[in-house]
Amino acid sequence: SNEKFRVVATGIKTFEIRIYDRWGEMLYISQDYKTHGWDGNYKAKTSQMDVYIYKVVVTAYDDKKYEYDGTVHLIR
Repeated sequence: SNEKFRVVATGIKTFEIRIYDRWGEMLYISQDYKTHGWDGNYKAKTSQMDVYIYKVVVTAYDDKKYEYDGTVHLIR
C-alpha cells in the first residue's frame, strides 16, 4: 500500500522528524515537511510489525522551538 506515517503541523519555519525502533536505532529522518512520510521501511527492507518511537522538532515563525514525541504502531 501507499500509506505513510506523517505529522500535520501549521505555522512552522523548520521541521524535523525522526523515527526509532525499540532499541534506539534511527530508521527514518526528514527535514522536509512537504515530502516527509515514513512508509514503514528501513534500508529498502520492510520493518516488522512493532511499536516505533517518533520525535518531532519544529521551530515556529516566532523562533520558538517545540519538541514532540510519541509512538506509532506499524501494522501490516
